[in-house]
Amino acid sequence: MDFSKTWKTAYFHGRTLRRGTGRGLFDANFYDVETHDEFWISGPRRDRGDLRFGPGQPTVEGDAEGAYGAFLRGSNPRDQEPQARTSRSRVRPG
Repeated sequence: MDFSKTWKTAYFHGRTLRRGTGRGLFDANFYDVETHDEFWISGPRRDRGDLRFGPGQPTVEGDAEGAYGAFLRGSNPRDQEPQARTSRSRVRPG
């Protein structure tokens, strides 16, 4: 997930989500600008109290599991640089 400089717009899986401030959204703080689907977006918590209501574990998107796990272990995912992919194949001199 990426945010604009003003944090008023979020970009997630090809969607553009805008803050719903002043729009009277019932149970959301962002909405999709194209479909008007509503979303609740919040930051992670190290005490795992990520759910908005009630006890339980949050649902974490598959592509965010690594960053979420690193955050729970104490690192800040925004401080990490992307790791370069390496190949195990060898190039033999000709």
